[in-house]
Amino acid sequence: MRTLLFQTEGMKMHETEKLIGEFKQHAHGFGAVLLACTSGSFAEGLDFPGNELLGVVVVGCPSRK
Repeated sequence: MRTLLFQTEGMKMHETEKLIGEFKQHAHGFGAVLLACTSGSFAEGLDFPGNELLGVVVVGCPSRK
């Protein structure tokens, strides 16, 4: 089973950096799954060189207004 990491609402910058670091550490082993909000800080873009990131799935849920 892969490690599941997720961004939470109101996450501080240092917490986000720690989360990304943990995700990258898992890339050198069995890997991990990172769940994040596209409107959050990850929407700016991240750099995952080499085999640190092998796939991305983007899911858009409809908003109710």
